[in-house]
Amino acid sequence: MSRHHERHSKPLPNPEHELRKHRDGLGETIRDIYDHRLETRGVGKAGITASDVPVTRDGKPARIADGIPAMHAGEYGRHSFAATAQKLVKRPEFTKTPDQKMYMDLLATLPSMIDSKEYLRDEEEDYSHSHFETTSEHYNAKMHMVQFNEVLHSIIDTRPQMQATTVIGLVKSIALRYGYESDEVNAAAEETSSALYGAKHELAFESALHRLPPGYEVIDTDAIDDKHGADLLVRCPNGVIVSIDVKSSALSAQRREQKNEAYHRRRGTQVPRNEIIMYSGFTSEDFRSDYPWRPSEEAIERVLPNIEARLRKAAGMSNLSVAEVTR
Repeated sequence: MSRHHERHSKPLPNPEHELRKHRDGLGETIRDIYDHRLETRGVGKAGITASDVPVTRDGKPARIADGIPAMHAGEYGRHSFAATAQKLVKRPEFTKTPDQKMYMDLLATLPSMIDSKEYLRDEEEDYSHSHFETTSEHYNAKMHMVQFNEVLHSIIDTRPQMQATTVIGLVKSIALRYGYESDEVNAAAEETSSALYGAKHELAFESALHRLPPGYEVIDTDAIDDKHGADLLVRCPNGVIVSIDVKSSALSAQRREQKNEAYHRRRGTQVPRNEIIMYSGFTSEDFRSDYPWRPSEEAIERVLPNIEARLRKAAGMSNLSVAEVTR
């Protein structure tokens, strides 16, 4: 999960220049991946054949810059290219810079995110929540969404001045490179925008958690926790671990609580006291344009008392002081 970062006094980057720079870097990374596949074609089930490789007018193998088909046509399809990116990003000798890793991470996760988003949307139209929530297809789709969101978290957590418009523009560029239709490209951009907005509030909330009094401990989460709605975990002074699902608005928190309560009613169970859903408490005014992902100190001080009160209630220590709990 994320950690604190010092505020920077660097001038605000020009979004258009930043996006142009990243598109150039993306193109170079794609060419590197494609050239690697050309060198290893025919090896294994994921290998490509000569018929899959686009050629230039003079009959030579084309680099990816010469045509989109190499990323999604024939046997050498989107998911094969994504799998190659996922494999190569783990090789230090191939991933040369943090930006190149960012491009590879997005290339590796975007096709599965787009497919999973479409699957989940169709699923919700066809079945009740109680039907599809236990299927392996639903689980896998949710995990693909979580993996894409983890990539976005990593991007904004390590690039405190990168604007959301730059990330969204980069995702659109990758979707176009993969040959998606305009409606799919727009859907990917919308999902990215929504995920970034949620991540912004989650990171802001986490910043506040690290300001809690002694006795509270923020616990790292993983993809499984996230899939089950645990954006953050906190061990309270009495030892109880509270799971927090952070929402970016009071309305979305209310709707999620209602859905969660309905889920437990159908099963004759009760919502566990230590599993809570909370609006972050932050507003757009709490973030600076030159530091878009972290809230101001004043904003953290404002929301912190409510966070601590909710944690104490969830942990069953509402009427006890921290000193009494930790004796």
